[in-house]
Parts: sequence; structure tokens; C-alpha cells
Amino acid sequence: MKINYKSLDESSIPLIDLSRLSAYREYLHVLIASAQRLLKNKLLSASIYHNIFSNLLCSKHSVYYRRGRADLLSYIWPNNEPLLIPIWHDNDEYLITRSSSFWYSKYPFFTQLDHSSFHLDNRNFVRQCPNTDCPSILLSDNNHFGHFCYDSLSITSLVSSLPYFYNLSTVSILPLDIKQSIRLSFQFLARLSKSTGLNSYPDFTINEDFLSFKTHTSSIIYFQDLVQFFQSNTFVSHFIWRNFWLPKINHFSSTSKSINDLARYKKVFLIRTGSFQSRVHNISEITAYLESLGFISLDPVEHSLEDLIHILANSDVVVSEAGSSLINAGLFTSEHTQIIGLIPSSLLLDPSDNMIAGGLPYFLPFIDRINFVLGQTIHSTSIQSSDIAYYSISDLSTIISTI
Repeated sequence: MKINYKSLDESSIPLIDLSRLSAYREYLHVLIASAQRLLKNKLLSASIYHNIFSNLLCSKHSVYYRRGRADLLSYIWPNNEPLLIPIWHDNDEYLITRSSSFWYSKYPFFTQLDHSSFHLDNRNFVRQCPNTDCPSILLSDNNHFGHFCYDSLSITSLVSSLPYFYNLSTVSILPLDIKQSIRLSFQFLARLSKSTGLNSYPDFTINEDFLSFKTHTSSIIYFQDLVQFFQSNTFVSHFIWRNFWLPKINHFSSTSKSINDLARYKKVFLIRTGSFQSRVHNISEITAYLESLGFISLDPVEHSLEDLIHILANSDVVVSEAGSSLINAGLFTSEHTQIIGLIPSSLLLDPSDNMIAGGLPYFLPFIDRINFVLGQTIHSTSIQSSDIAYYSISDLSTIISTI
């Protein structure tokens, strides 16, 4: 039986329409003005502006959910990251729902589904999920920290407090090969929400039985009652994060001190070390220059989320490479913090369709807060945000002198 794609409006139930909020419309106007300024200064391509910002005010800005029977298919990326894909039982057809049809036409797992040797209507290939008396919520469909915060955590936390879901006893499903850092982060943020008393947080339990399932393209788990939340775009996620989570983070940072000497972290350089290679070709030169100005270099993966929040929430200036560290800067810093992003020039001036659809939207929601230093690409990769680039000390110095 063929698997069909449907948009969120066609396949899911809308819960919140943010476009009705004046604060959200104001937020979009600020971002559009920032994009226009970058376009004028030749720091942003016309394709990014046309595809993302030109119709932003006319686009959908909603949170959705879907609940029902589903087969949860696991897919492993070439870099060994897992992805969980719900295939919903919709009357007499199978259904995949995403916020954009781009992924359905471009991503390899959908092609594999259409031409696979196994069939979802052959129950011999399907394993039943562990028995539960409550709905199972797909909290995150992969184990990337940026996606976890943007695509899953803020949305799930907000909508689960709505009357329809409130007081439901729920089982939370995390990707089968979930990173320990995300598990600990999820637990910490749950404690954070409860300790602030600002809003209730759903009391999820993570069912360890799901971790025993193997992850490969023929691994299918059947759920009688699965729940998944969606958002129209990352602007929705970022707005919810800034208004739902940031007050908790600010309260936490002002009342709990996990780091004794926060004053030394007023100027921070987020750097990739260890198993994650830096994307800055002249990283030694950049690090030496920034440290001569009093910047403290730190790798986010070497710190707990609690410590990272303390450091970034109290910082005045943060310099970051492209990638998850830049997302961290956008999520955890306060509004007064100046952010400098070291970005390969090709990512902003000649982006691929993949980057416009899936990479750039993760830092464009705080584009109004980023001062860009564009680097010359030295080594191209299959993912533009991972390109190795050379950054001019002069360009970086100019930006720092103006903030």
C-alpha cells in the first residue's frame, strides 16, 4: 500500500495560531526588517529573503497535533544519527505528515519507503509497542540537541499544559539511540520548570523498554495511541521558547548559582574541540585573538546544560561558530547579549535548497540579534553549515569594536 504525504493543515489538528498575537506579529516585523537590512548590505542572499522572509507575514504560524494509530519507523542517517518517522493509519491509507513537502521529495528514507521490500500491511514485520494504559508521546524524532530544543521541547512543554492534554498520564518516547546529554537536559528542564512554579510541566516518564528495539530501516513499532506535536516553522518554536522557557531560565539564573565565578564569563567564545572538529580553518589565530581581548573559550559539549545556561544567560558578548553552538547562543542568552556568528559566506550568500529548507531556519529566528562575520570557504562539505572557512581578524575586530 502506498504511503501518502499530507501537509499539517490536511492531516493534523491546529491547537494554537500565533499569528493572532500582536506580540508575535511584532516579532516577525523585527525579523523581516533585519533580513532587509542584511540583504541591502549584501550579507544575505536574495534566495533566502525570497523563500523565507518575503511571505513570512502571510504564512501559517500554528502549533498542531495528531493522535491515533501509527507505525513508528526508525531510520539511521549515514552519520549514525537516528530518526523516528511516524506513519499514521488514516482510514484505508498510510500517511506521513510534515511541515514541508520538500523533505518528502528530497529525503532518502521516503524514497526507501516507497520502494522498500517490506510492507506496512504485512504485520509480520511489525512489533507491538510495550503495553501501556496511556498515550505515547513522541517527544523528539532525532537526537540532535538543536532539533530537540527547537522542534520538540518547547512545543511539547507548552501544548501539554493545555486543557485537552493536562492531567493525562503519558509515556514519552525518545529516539532509540538518544544521546545521554539530551536525556539529562530533558530531566533538568523538567526540574527547572517545577522549581520556578511559573507553569506546570508534564510529568513524562521515559519508557526504557523502547530502547531495546533495534534501529534500521525495517524496524517498525506499532502504537495504538501515539501523539505527536508539530509547528509550522522554527519561528513558532523560537517565539514559544523565548516566551515560555526564557522567563524560567532567567529566574533560575538569578536564584541558583552552579558556577561560582560568573564574572569571568562576560565574554565567551563557543568553540568545537575534541571529537567535534572546528569549522574555523584558522581556529588557533581566532582563539588567540579573542582570548587576548578577555574572551573565555569553551566547548558546550563539555558542560552540563545547567552550567551552560548560567554562563550564557549572564554573558555580555558571545562569539560562536555555525551549528548547534550558535543555536545555544540564540536560546540561552538574554536579550542584551551581543551574538557574533562566524558563518561560511556560501551559507548566507549562495545557500543550497537543503540549507534554505532545513539548516538556516534554525538561526534565522534570532537573525536580529546576530552580527555576522562571513568566512571564505576553504573546504566544502555535503552540509554547507559544516564547511571549513577562513575568517579575517580584521573583519572580526571591526564587528567587536561596534558593539
